[in-house]
Amino acid sequence: MFEKVFTILQYRPCVHEYVYKNEMFFLPMMQSLVQEKRVEVLEKHSIVKSQEQESLYALQWRQLYHDINGTFPSLSPDSDVFSFRESGKNLGEIHSLLSAKILGIPYFCSNDHGSKYLAKRLSTSKRTVTILTLHDVVEQEKVKLLLSNTQRRGLLSLHK
Repeated sequence: MFEKVFTILQYRPCVHEYVYKNEMFFLPMMQSLVQEKRVEVLEKHSIVKSQEQESLYALQWRQLYHDINGTFPSLSPDSDVFSFRESGKNLGEIHSLLSAKILGIPYFCSNDHGSKYLAKRLSTSKRTVTILTLHDVVEQEKVKLLLSNTQRRGLLSLHK
């Protein structure tokens, strides 16, 4: 069903490596989707391709961390932000949205309230990342035409 919805909408689902390793790896469905190449894991080398890009990413990441958490992260300036872990600090959202902006990914699916705030902070006149909740995705006209009410309700029950 997951794959059908994204095919209908012509979206290519992907997940940031940080989110996959730290928040989703333990989910058998996600492991299966990644192994079958139905969901792409965005690794560091596909997001930043030079030391200069990595430095810029780290700078923007630290600023977004501060903007949403009110403090700067407790790591040294030369530490790798891709491997930094801290619970409850929206790190998955920060990585995902920053990567979406860099890679020109127009949509980000999230039910996290911090996502909309971060998306606004990252938006420019040339690049915007639109936040879609699972409800937004399931209620799009193309999906409503091809999935039954029962199928759509089934998808919505996944995020509860």
